[in-house]
Amino acid sequence: MAKTFRRILALLLALALLAGMIPTVFAADEREVVPLKEVYAGRFMIGTVMNPRDNGAKLEFIRTHFNALTPENNTKPDNIWNSPGGN
Repeated sequence: MAKTFRRILALLLALALLAGMIPTVFAADEREVVPLKEVYAGRFMIGTVMNPRDNGAKLEFIRTHFNALTPENNTKPDNIWNSPGGN
């Protein structure tokens, strides 16, 4: 009897906790997101790497949150100098 009571109590507690999280999940989508570059403006720049093929949602995310960009693999020596002789 006591074991059944504990199981029911644990189930009700878990359901109460889950029910309490539901409004939080939906409320998070409604809040305004402050861009990282604005949060740290005047302190330092926020940077990321960027690939020329980045587009759509990723490009919009980069434009929103970052103010310093580095080309991802485009500045590696293999991409700058094609031959070992430097021709």
